[in-house]
Amino acid sequence: MSAELLTLVMFGGLLVGLFMGHPLAFVLGGMAVIGAYLGPGINTLGIIINNVYGNAMDNYVLVAIPLFILMARFLNDSGVTEKMFDAMRLLLANVRGGLALTVVVVS
Repeated sequence: MSAELLTLVMFGGLLVGLFMGHPLAFVLGGMAVIGAYLGPGINTLGIIINNVYGNAMDNYVLVAIPLFILMARFLNDSGVTEKMFDAMRLLLANVRGGLALTVVVVS
């Protein structure tokens, strides 16, 4: 499909989607998927998905994020965070900005 025809199809789809009352984010996302599918090649969509999700899943540092969230949940449910907050608040009561420092240290 030529670039001019693809532009007209995507713009027409954008107008139709908006006039039908769909949210802008979904209309733009749908037009992006349709444009990637109808664009330069049929495999363009597969290449984009592989580059976005394939590279993100190879990063082992991202595995730590759910574990930090789980650890925070355990600390909060056990009541340790309240005790830590009270202890730091007592230690930094006379320091200017002590509450902000307490929040940073506890979190």
